[in-house]
Amino acid sequence: MSDVARAWKSQASHVVHELIPEYAGRVRYVDCINGRVSRPTDMLGRFVFQLLMVASMVAVMSTFNGVRHSGLDFFVHSHWFYPLVLFCAFLLRVLFVNRLTDHVISAHIVPNLTGALKVVSTAALNVALMTPCMTMVVTLLLQGTDDYWAYVLATIPVNMVVAMLLNVLAVGPAVKMLYYNVVAGTERGARVLKFLQENALSWAAMLSI
Repeated sequence: MSDVARAWKSQASHVVHELIPEYAGRVRYVDCINGRVSRPTDMLGRFVFQLLMVASMVAVMSTFNGVRHSGLDFFVHSHWFYPLVLFCAFLLRVLFVNRLTDHVISAHIVPNLTGALKVVSTAALNVALMTPCMTMVVTLLLQGTDDYWAYVLATIPVNMVVAMLLNVLAVGPAVKMLYYNVVAGTERGARVLKFLQENALSWAAMLSI
């Protein structure tokens, strides 16, 4: 490796560590499962991470419920379904769920739990709050009002089991690896996030005019 390449890599690594203090090398799947890697705590990183997380969960769970309800015809006739559910899920997350989860996680989970138990508890909290609400929304969009509550009550347990497994074993680790290894863990990704953070207030002021 040339001196220029080493200097560039060192500078990029400094940007990553400054932006993400807990970042200490390439994040692996096992790091996400055992709780070694936490979610971002800075405002921009948290927003990007949550957007990735909600979009991924919506994509998988919407497909799961859509196919259960309509079979493979769901893919032909329901392209409108994904963006609408994503909008509802992200709105619910930002306006309601974040406030409650932030309090419970900071007051009870982080001080008392570590490792995989912390990961599972955090996922269980999020699933317990998001899944029933989103099941009601998705059922209304797919089923309408016919036998609405019977369908909701029958679907919530199934969705909670699937969402929990996805959150802990698949989507959660995948999003963490994507965020830390690609979005914030590369020279370009870290620089983009750093640039957005440094100019966020200026852009907010311009947009408010």
